[in-house]
Order: sequence, then structure tokens, then C-alpha cells
Amino acid sequence: MQHTPVLVKEIAEIFSKNLSNGSVFIDGTVGLAGHTIELANYFDRQKKKATIIGVDQDVKMLALALENVRKNKTNCEIYLKKENYAELYLVLKNYQLIGVDGVLLDLGVNSAQFDDLTRGFSFNAEKLDMRFDESKKLTAHTIVNFYSEKELGNILAKFGEVKGAYGIAKKIVEDRPIKTTFELKRLLEQNYQTRKGKINPATLVFQALRIEVNSELKNLENFLKSINNILNTGGIVAIISFHSLEDRLVKNYFYQLVESGEFKYLKNKLIVPSAEEIAQNLRARSAKLRVIKKY
Repeated sequence: MQHTPVLVKEIAEIFSKNLSNGSVFIDGTVGLAGHTIELANYFDRQKKKATIIGVDQDVKMLALALENVRKNKTNCEIYLKKENYAELYLVLKNYQLIGVDGVLLDLGVNSAQFDDLTRGFSFNAEKLDMRFDESKKLTAHTIVNFYSEKELGNILAKFGEVKGAYGIAKKIVEDRPIKTTFELKRLLEQNYQTRKGKINPATLVFQALRIEVNSELKNLENFLKSINNILNTGGIVAIISFHSLEDRLVKNYFYQLVESGEFKYLKNKLIVPSAEEIAQNLRARSAKLRVIKKY
């Protein structure tokens, strides 16, 4: 499976230039290890040795990450662990660490997850699932087929900012049972016209379902609240977000940390992919990177 990590050079440059020899770095959404491997290569070229811990909720991604890491020779020590980035204190405890020097979160869904039709992330998937951690019980199928009309409407409005969320929820409830993502997409496209240049309502509905299934905003908020406790002095946090709900949370929390006087913005407040990167990887077009450093 292939995945092109977003802003990979920018991330590798930021951390490799600002972190010293012997630093400990956590890739909190390691995926296929694209950012991790590139960062290790940058450290090698600068003759620095770092410890990199790759964390992910998805055991299938961790298995693929391990394959990729093994193919890449590096002087850095790389470890992979199944964990939720919202609970990095458990990672610190496991590795007997007081704090770390860098943390990266890439909040986008991995291309390999989209391309695996058994996972339920894409429009043409075999089943309504959408779980990053397949050991969890809640799936998109449960939400679509068993949540009340009001509960479903609330999710679509809050997590998808879907126009006409409660009308869409009503139609979904009327058309139950809905077994596949393809059936859900077809229902939405048959009943709700998309104006030219506007986001397909199915995209926003799928986003809302995925956020609910995986508690994505809650996890992000819990991580943001923990930054000061897990980061060493001089440490850096970088977060790549892909939609306004995520970016709003990151922007506001980073602002609060900077206003406290303990953190400063590193480089620009907002970093976005170049036109060249977007041309090569269309999924990068909505990516936004924010970086702060603890002083």
C-alpha cells in the first residue's frame, strides 16, 4: 500500500534542525512511517542520533510501518507501539520517560486506510466501519442504523457542519437498514444536490461519522491539554490538520499556550503545502501545519 505523507520535508527540517543529538521524538500518528523515516534520514545526514517512537491506534498500519522501517537503514532507534496519541503519558510510562523533545500529529486519514475497502473509510467500501482501532465496538454502521434521528442530526451538524443536517438525518433513518458506504453515498447523492464548486454532502457526512466513531476531536483536545506535561523544555509540537474543526482547536490551544509565556510559535503561525506538492499529491491541498516550541 502506498501513502504520500504531507509536508514531509518541512516536518523533517523543523525537527532535525531544532532537536539535538540524543533527543526523543514521538510520531503520534505514525501510519506507514513516512514522516518517521524521513526524519530519521535527516538526523543521519546531520550526524545526530535520536530515539523515535511511532504510535498509532491501527495495528494494520503499525504492521506496514514496521515493514517500511526495516527497509530503511538508520542510526536512529525506532520503536513502534499501539496507543492513542491522546494518551501519550502511557507511552512515556512504558519507555520510562519523564518527557519528550518533539511530537508530531498528522490528523489525516492514511491513504492506505482509504484504499482498503474493508475498513469503510471510502465511498465504495464494503461495510460501514470507519474505526482506526478495530478493537473498539462503535462503528459507522451502528451510528447510521441505530442512533436516533436527533442524535444523528446532532452529529452531522456538529462534526460535519452539514447544511440541512437534520433533514439528512431524517432521510437516513427512513431508508434504514443501510449496510455499506456505497449505499449511504448513493442515498445522499440522490436526495441532496451539490452545487458546482461546493463540497459533496456525502464527504461531510462521512467526516462526521468518522469523527464520532473515533472520538477524534475529543482525542485531539485531550492531547492539546497534555502538551505542557509531556514536553521537555525546548521541545516542539507540530500538528497537521485537514479540516476547520481540527485546525480551530489547534489554533486556539496554541494561542493560549503562547499567551501563557511558556511557548512561542516556531516559524510562521501557519504553514501550508506548496503549489508543487499539491500538484503531486492532491490530498495535501487542505493540509495546515502549526508548530510551537516550549521555552
